[in-house]
Amino acid sequence: PPGGPGHRLINENFGAAIQGTDKLIAPAAGGYNSVALANGILMSSLAAKPVDFPIDEDAYEAKLNELIAGSSFRKT
Repeated sequence: PPGGPGHRLINENFGAAIQGTDKLIAPAAGGYNSVALANGILMSSLAAKPVDFPIDEDAYEAKLNELIAGSSFRKT
């Protein structure tokens, strides 16, 4: 199946946790930390220097907006 059996398990567990029939096995904090790490890696690469964690979210957003403004990509 698309996404593999792991994604199916996580989705089914999420539904069961909402219904109160199971304990959540993948709390949001873990996902947040993964995204924060990925954002830091991207920011470090774009700046060509190390970054401190947590990254400066305002500087990160400004950099993304700068990249978007300079992009030649156009949706069709």
